[in-house]
Amino acid sequence: MLLKETIKRVLGGNGTIKIMKPIKSMRLKNKSSKAYSIWKKNNSYKDIHKGKRCFILGNGPSLKDIDLSLLQDEFVFTVNNFSKVSGFEKVKPDYHLWIDGAFFAIRTDMYYDMKDVMVNYQKMSKLNPVCFVPVDGYEFIKKHKLDKILDIHYIYSIGSIEDININEEKCDISSFIPGMRNVVQYAIIIALYMGFDEIYLLGCDSTSIVTTINCALKQKNDEMHAYDNDNTEKEISGLLQNWDMSDVFYDQYLLFLGYKKINEYCKKRNIKIVNCSSTTLISSIPREDISSVLKRK
Repeated sequence: MLLKETIKRVLGGNGTIKIMKPIKSMRLKNKSSKAYSIWKKNNSYKDIHKGKRCFILGNGPSLKDIDLSLLQDEFVFTVNNFSKVSGFEKVKPDYHLWIDGAFFAIRTDMYYDMKDVMVNYQKMSKLNPVCFVPVDGYEFIKKHKLDKILDIHYIYSIGSIEDININEEKCDISSFIPGMRNVVQYAIIIALYMGFDEIYLLGCDSTSIVTTINCALKQKNDEMHAYDNDNTEKEISGLLQNWDMSDVFYDQYLLFLGYKKINEYCKKRNIKIVNCSSTTLISSIPREDISSVLKRK
């Protein structure tokens, strides 16, 4: 199903969300019409980096293998709790994303330590990246005056990656974009809209399923992220009180389907996307050693 058909199916006459299929983490709790109008201004980012390359940093354990100072002169996207990574200041990210509704206290199935989250916002503000957040975070952003310390831009996602026909859809962050499964995938969508024709992934291990299974089995988790000050076990344990394992594995199916469709989308349009993470479960995206990439500067 094409995205425009999905939009017709999920939007009512007044333009508010009626249903979302079936993305638990992105259900809109607040109707923030002001954010919707702001999100339209993203068209200023169309093709601004056409022909350039960028690096998208996940927070997987493999990111610890990278000397972050090597990326100082590159276009870099960072995500979520990147400010917890040792030496995070060495990277001067151009763009940073928070997508999960738990960062804005609007999920009912998972809760983050909001004191920890606010420290995260403050630390990232010192690096001054352009920040992308979901429209349903608008009221939280305003309430805590985060738009006073961060350069905030909104994106609006609906539907599911299952519905997307990669032969028809275009990445347009000034319009509706498909509901992806994690923050790295949203960063890829934004990078594509900005015109990057080489996209390299680092720290994109996609090993969260291992953490989740271990939590369900009450087994210890080691190296969940590229940082140690981690609340993930507590967060996932809370999630498992609301999700059964069929939800967990369906979510993982959509995650890896998303990477597969992203790779197909890029291949069709002669855009190079490569996963340089030293360890990863993502099998649908080509691999390359980061040292080889950096030599081609």
